[in-house]
Amino acid sequence: AEKKAEAERIAAEKAAAAKAKAEEDARIAAEKMAEAERIAKEKAAAAKAKAEEEAAARAKAEEDARIAAEKKAEAERIAAEKAAAAMIKAEEEARQKKLELKVQHEVIRNTILENIVGWRHSTYLTISGVGRYTEYPSLSVEYLGGYRFNNTFFVGVGTGILFHFRGNRNLVNIPLYANAKAYIGKYRLQPYFSLSVGGNFSTKRTYDDVFEVGTSQFFVTPGIGLDVRFKSGSAISLQAGLQLITTPTDHWAEIIGEGVQYHISYPLKPGFQVQIGYTF
Repeated sequence: AEKKAEAERIAAEKAAAAKAKAEEDARIAAEKMAEAERIAKEKAAAAKAKAEEEAAARAKAEEDARIAAEKKAEAERIAAEKAAAAMIKAEEEARQKKLELKVQHEVIRNTILENIVGWRHSTYLTISGVGRYTEYPSLSVEYLGGYRFNNTFFVGVGTGILFHFRGNRNLVNIPLYANAKAYIGKYRLQPYFSLSVGGNFSTKRTYDDVFEVGTSQFFVTPGIGLDVRFKSGSAISLQAGLQLITTPTDHWAEIIGEGVQYHISYPLKPGFQVQIGYTF
């Protein structure tokens, strides 16, 4: 009975130990399962947080890009408006400047027109020569005075002193002539046509070999010129023309009885004339 009781006690103790071990194993397994679930939940929460953070970062990047695009578009719009405003301003300033220049030119032109009408006085330095027909050039200093009726017409009378170079027998003549000018345009650079008719009157007579040569000459000088005018009405003149002048070139002798009569012809020969002058 004691052995049976001891066996039952040992069996009961083993059963209790086995039960306790089973309960402990169950408890450990439950704890491990709970830890695994906790870790899985934490990982899931971390992954969710990371995903949410990445989504927020993407959203922020997209928002920043949108804001940057809007700022760029706004800056481009402002720049375009400024450029358009600057262009409009430049065009307006250019138009205003052009208008002011036009007004200034009109004022200058009207001032010149007002100042040129009336009595005008000019001085000229003139070089004349007759190319292939005559080998003797001349240089003169002249004064021309007359009346400017309007922007177009001028009539005057001129005189001066003319040096006629004939080798070793230089002559001095006094030119006296009438002059008319027709101007073109109404601006500071004013071209014109000129016509002078008159004569060079000798201060003495000279001799060419055995022939007595009178040095007075008749001339006609058509020409073209250009006046560079100033606001005061004064001007610098440049003129070139064709000078038709009587030149003593042909002479011959005729025996009459016991004497000899000498003849000299004065044909009208073409030449050139260049003038530079100042009108005041």
